[in-house]
Amino acid sequence: MNRRDLLIGGGAVAVGAAVTYVEMARLGSMEDYDAAVAAIRAPLPEQPRMLDLIRFATLAANGHNTQPWRFHLGASRIDILQMGRDARRPSIRTITICF
Repeated sequence: MNRRDLLIGGGAVAVGAAVTYVEMARLGSMEDYDAAVAAIRAPLPEQPRMLDLIRFATLAANGHNTQPWRFHLGASRIDILQMGRDARRPSIRTITICF
């Protein structure tokens, strides 16, 4: 290994470290993460809005942990669309919740 190879390798490592540092700083702190998780898992309000109900629906357990659900909000209803596994040819099954 000559001096030029050492300088190029060291420069590559320095650039990689700088990029990693910038990306890690952009992610936020653990306090930010904890606050976001607490907001998602907050209890339902006494008069939940439709978005609160959808938020709770997305927390439901799923055997494959894929949760292929899409929600469509109407004036007084929520359509729950179960998308197929193949995104190019979705097989859609609809469940409607009216209130």
